[in-house]
Amino acid sequence: MLLPTHVLPTHYHIHITPDVEGLTFFGESSIQMEVKKAVAKNTITLHAVELTLDKLKIRLTRFLADGVTVSSLSTTDTFVTNEEEETVTFEFGGEPFKVGEKLSLSLAWSGSVNAACAGVYQSDCIVNGVTKYVIPFHAPFS
Repeated sequence: MLLPTHVLPTHYHIHITPDVEGLTFFGESSIQMEVKKAVAKNTITLHAVELTLDKLKIRLTRFLADGVTVSSLSTTDTFVTNEEEETVTFEFGGEPFKVGEKLSLSLAWSGSVNAACAGVYQSDCIVNGVTKYVIPFHAPFS
């Protein structure tokens, strides 16, 4: 699934904390973006598979091209997940996004480690007769 191109990411900062024994994880991210095309609604669509979003930690900060903060929307609970397309779309209020505007989207989420080699998953190997576990993750790129 290719994501909409009206807002494109320029930089990702992602922190994932796995709980190996509980087979869960917690993550936080800050995604820097640039508005490439004006659209009717202030929406941002991201890939997301089997994640629980923390509604209280969704924050969009808007900047002008010169880096001066325009406004900060501390939360939104207007988002829709699409399991078939493996996406989540956030909708923000305020003035319409402007071409060239810089955005920073901050999120927090949690999820379960799965057995498939997709998303955050568990893998193991035997080293000197001892089973070792690793929890890698695979993220789609578009």
